[in-house]
Amino acid sequence: MKVDRMVGEAEGTLRLTLALSGDLDPSCATELRDILLGALATAPHLVIDTSAVAGAEASSVQLLCAAHKTAVRTGKQLVLQNASEAISRVVRNAGFLRREGCLKGLERDCLWIKGGREWPSEL
Repeated sequence: MKVDRMVGEAEGTLRLTLALSGDLDPSCATELRDILLGALATAPHLVIDTSAVAGAEASSVQLLCAAHKTAVRTGKQLVLQNASEAISRVVRNAGFLRREGCLKGLERDCLWIKGGREWPSEL
């Protein structure tokens, strides 16, 4: 796994983009968790770009989900951008696609909403 960090500004606040590439497998789970937690501690707006992720497993998708829940609970924004085929395949096959949000009271706030920005309704 490789992570490129890009810092910018969105609507007057710090925007951090993490571009993930390579394979996201259990061997990099601790490193990915630490990177996500550090990014959430630093930036109010976090973008995760997975367009260059070649391989993924459910553990990496679970970490992205946990990071999103943490962002929501702490009043920050985390969005997934450019989901690679590897990420999309895990989301489909592992049953992550949802019709409503997973956090009580936030029906449409979930990375895996079926028919959302990243997930066509036919998945």
